[in-house]
Amino acid sequence: MWGGGAMRTRWMVSNVFCWRTDVLASTPTVHSGFQGWNGGAITIDFAKKFLEHDGDSPRRRACFLTEEEWLYEMDWDGSSVNDGTLEQKKADPNRGIKAASGVWSHGPYFEWKHMNFMNPPKILTGGREYEKDNIDYLGKGFNGTNFKVARYAEALLLYAEACIGSADEAKGLKALQDVQKRSGSGKVDDELTFENVMEEKQYEMWFESCRFLDLVRWANQGKVDLDAIYNKSSLHSFDGKNTVPVVYDEFFTEGKPGYNKEHKLFTEKTEILCDDFVVGKSEYFPFPLDVKNANPNLHDVRGWAK
Repeated sequence: MWGGGAMRTRWMVSNVFCWRTDVLASTPTVHSGFQGWNGGAITIDFAKKFLEHDGDSPRRRACFLTEEEWLYEMDWDGSSVNDGTLEQKKADPNRGIKAASGVWSHGPYFEWKHMNFMNPPKILTGGREYEKDNIDYLGKGFNGTNFKVARYAEALLLYAEACIGSADEAKGLKALQDVQKRSGSGKVDDELTFENVMEEKQYEMWFESCRFLDLVRWANQGKVDLDAIYNKSSLHSFDGKNTVPVVYDEFFTEGKPGYNKEHKLFTEKTEILCDDFVVGKSEYFPFPLDVKNANPNLHDVRGWAK
């Protein structure tokens, strides 16, 4: 059931990239309605950095929502005040995070870059109305959406990086600027540097499975420190412990100032057990066990050797 093409079905995508509707007071109407596994999340530090850089750019709003956007600019299917005032929405018991367990591995920002929308979000359509998605299709065991191998924006950013220090720096700068201008980026660079390309790429290509490969490549060139990034930054640890956030809603949390009065999201850290990133090993995968069993002369290398 879980092998092969099943991993890319529309049903699977809808369940992986969702907002765990089973812990919400009701369901945002843009949402597919799948309870799912809440597989998409943006780290709190990076969301703040993204907001500071891009503000309300089309790119940022297409990637994730702020607490206020999620709570009050979304229509919720259980709410009677979707067209009401902000004050009415703040006191609405039919929106927000209701479960006492909160939403694990989540902060007060809500990724929707890869979500399947049942109704096109008005935040992204400029208020225009479009037909609903085919609800039956969301649950089908196939996917009519092409698999993304690469994007033109990534090609431009790779080209810009390759031009650094060459006779084609002007062309590389234009490629970088083309990405920034199209996205509504909060910054358009006037100089081509590695730092500028690296910064822009983290926003443009966020959650598109290329950042880790970039970091490994840049580490091999001596431009970044993987140990510092993965083991020593506040992004991955808190008070010396490996932790993840859990986000709750004051409206449904007894003892909080907003209890039964006003929605206000807050996060708490929970400790998790995980291994540190080991430079020289964690950049690679070991050979699969069934492959090694089939060929006893095959031995792991690059940190995995015993």
